[in-house]
Amino acid sequence: MAEEYSSVMFGRKLELERCEACVNHISYTMQFAIARIFVDERFDDESKANTNQIIDYIQDALLQMIDDASWMDELTKNTAKQKILLMHRNIGFPDWIKNDTELNEYYESLDFSPTDYFGNYLQYIKWGIKKNFESLRKPVDRTEWPFGPAKVNTFYNAAYNDLVLSAGILQGTFYHKDSPSYLNFGGIGAIIGHEMTHAVDAGGRMYNSSGNYMKWWSNSSIQAYVKLENCFLKQYSTYRVEECNINLNSHKTLGENIADNAGLKAAYMGYKLWVKDNGEEPWIPGMGFSPEQLFFINFGQVWCSKYTEQSARYQVLFGSHSPGRIRCNGSVMNSQEFSTTFSCPPGYMNPANKCSIW
Repeated sequence: MAEEYSSVMFGRKLELERCEACVNHISYTMQFAIARIFVDERFDDESKANTNQIIDYIQDALLQMIDDASWMDELTKNTAKQKILLMHRNIGFPDWIKNDTELNEYYESLDFSPTDYFGNYLQYIKWGIKKNFESLRKPVDRTEWPFGPAKVNTFYNAAYNDLVLSAGILQGTFYHKDSPSYLNFGGIGAIIGHEMTHAVDAGGRMYNSSGNYMKWWSNSSIQAYVKLENCFLKQYSTYRVEECNINLNSHKTLGENIADNAGLKAAYMGYKLWVKDNGEEPWIPGMGFSPEQLFFINFGQVWCSKYTEQSARYQVLFGSHSPGRIRCNGSVMNSQEFSTTFSCPPGYMNPANKCSIW
């Protein structure tokens, strides 16, 4: 039944080839050991420093966006900017995995057998539970990684005021240290902007800069924000997901849609700040697109995706994110910079009424 469900929902078989299944199990149980091998080959200190620089520019853009938000009172603005400035970063990988001694000590109580898979897995579960209990009543370690850095993932943790950006996602279309900055800002930059925006959105306003649960927005700012949300609710409710022929549930995806739009704007502003400091980069030969156009083209490539009818329906009914095509088109339709860059005539991709909060 599980295999049939997977086939219908996602168009693939559940059962993997034995070698692939084994690699998946090892990657899950030995996340940081695997990450050490991965980062040695695919993500170096230069990439980590470069990614931090991208975050710096996007942070500056967000601070400017907060300053420009006419719906926010000054006290709320100042608190929002302070929260952005105090955001902790877990970027690429934890430094300790590059130290052989520390890495060996982390796994020293595990003694796996080459012939006892079930016993190995029980041992791993007990080991994980013991590690969790060891952290009980100790101060919160904001540098602790919640997953293996080889995993393709990034998120904002409101309870820590922490941005987590793994080495696994800092690859390919998203980022490469040798790619022009306009591609990196359009790729991983928009993702970074999206996650950082969560610190000051309707969810982030429930946690202060230390991650404590408390209200820090003024009532007037909350009321003004709710009014601006209505534009996004109306806009995104008109999008029809072609794979399942159902209109998007804009209430379920509201927070992520707003973050997509703000993240794109922050990334573009961040790129322009980078150009101001470093100068224009050369065009990619033979392509005929300007750096600004390639910024948006790479943003679009990030959201290339394919859905079965069933998985699209599930995404619409239960997902907090819009399908990839809508995440791309919805954001650029609200971007005046996109319309200017591509000289879009007034119409569907360049509507007169653009939604904006930041």
